[in-house]
Amino acid sequence: MAHKKAALTKFIVDQNKIDADQLEKMTAGEIFNIIKCDGDPRTVAHQVVPQMTNDLFVVDERIRRDIAEMMNFSRNQGGAAESPRKSASEAVIIKDAIEQRADERRDQCGDFIESNFAKKINPIVWTNWTTEEYVQLAGQPGFAPFVGADLKGFYGVQTSADSGRPISKAERKQDAINLFSTFRNDLKVNQYGLYKTVIERHEGVDVSELLPDQKTFETLQQIEMTLAAQGGSDTNPSDEPGGEDEQA
Repeated sequence: MAHKKAALTKFIVDQNKIDADQLEKMTAGEIFNIIKCDGDPRTVAHQVVPQMTNDLFVVDERIRRDIAEMMNFSRNQGGAAESPRKSASEAVIIKDAIEQRADERRDQCGDFIESNFAKKINPIVWTNWTTEEYVQLAGQPGFAPFVGADLKGFYGVQTSADSGRPISKAERKQDAINLFSTFRNDLKVNQYGLYKTVIERHEGVDVSELLPDQKTFETLQQIEMTLAAQGGSDTNPSDEPGGEDEQA
């Protein structure tokens, strides 16, 4: 900090050729200040610009690099490429690292909003909301007026930080396919909605052309389950251990 203060712009002025009030204008942070002096301005004041060592600016990069080496943390994991030309694996690592940091920042913002709304924002609303609003209460005639102070209390705020993350069409399609693979033929999951979700994720496909109405779908599903159960029970006795061939 001492080096930073020393590097701030300074002037050497001739005190006999510039008044004290004009000196204040030179140090004031105001636009379009006209400073009057007695003589050539180039000889009245001289700007002093100290030079700072470059080590003060690169030391943070050195510290960051040392920490990354100690934690075995590559540049790809930090979201940077080793060279201008990236391989497919490097691109995946960089993308995952960027998404991870973005998720952490969203979570931090969500936590900040939840804590500050309850403790800071809401009390400001209770204090400054002085214009009456009206609401109709059940069981009472007419409308009841209220202001912010009437609503004063503790209100919990819950944020869904991940809900604002942009998702590409390819990601939505892949998520639907993974969902279908996981819950297909699971009786606890609505199979009609599962099929419909997967079909809707494919562009240019009309759901009504591929999927019947829900009632017909459920009927066909019941028939399929019945046939599957019958097929599992219809076995040839000769194919089972102890069948006709072994008895003979």
